[in-house]
Amino acid sequence: MAKAKKKKNKRAKKAEKTVAAKRTAKKAGRKSAKRSVKKAAKKTVRKTAKKTAKKAVTKTAKKSAKKAVPKATKKAAKKAAPKKTPAGKVDHAFFGELDISALDNDDVIWEREFSLGDATFEVHLWATPGEPPKMRMLDAFAALLEDLPSLDAHARQLLRQKFQQDRSYIEFHVEELDTAVIRALAPHGDASAVDVDAFVSAMELTEIGLWLLSDAEVASGPVVMDYMIDKENSDQILAVKLMETSQPVSIDWES
Repeated sequence: MAKAKKKKNKRAKKAEKTVAAKRTAKKAGRKSAKRSVKKAAKKTVRKTAKKTAKKAVTKTAKKSAKKAVPKATKKAAKKAAPKKTPAGKVDHAFFGELDISALDNDDVIWEREFSLGDATFEVHLWATPGEPPKMRMLDAFAALLEDLPSLDAHARQLLRQKFQQDRSYIEFHVEELDTAVIRALAPHGDASAVDVDAFVSAMELTEIGLWLLSDAEVASGPVVMDYMIDKENSDQILAVKLMETSQPVSIDWES
């Protein structure tokens, strides 16, 4: 009987220990879970704080960098940006704003007076309806006008070469005109005695025409330089026609 009682007590104590152990384990599990939650929360907070701080720093850096760009640089960038122009219009550094939108026929869209030595003459830029000005051609024309002495010297050399092969223009003026200019070149009225260099030097550049031609027409010569002798008494022109590269095309006798 006593043994049975002892066994019963042992079982009761064991049961109590088991319950206690379970309770302890449960509490430990709760504490552990709470710690995990706290750790996770702490990590999230730290992560969020870091991200926020990083964003704030980046924002501040961007603002600082923006402020650091000098106004002059901004203005320069604005100037460097190509200007937007309406259809039919082109804005060029040398020629300025060119407008072909209202053209019905070939017409002058730009003109200016130039001087070379004692001579004064006009330069006309011609355009064709439906043919927007090509920047490449405008750049080439501008380069020629910026070095007029070289362009004039080149054209006069071509005139000398022509007269060495064909003197009919010289002969016409010696025979038809009895003026001070012609008498100075042919004092005895002999066209064959006229010095070619002297005749070419006496000729005047009266006009330059720059033509914005279509690709099909450009071979005819987009640069036309008109030369005359004794222009007060003669309307006869020798038109020196060149490509925009100064390559000769032809010399035509016009009036």
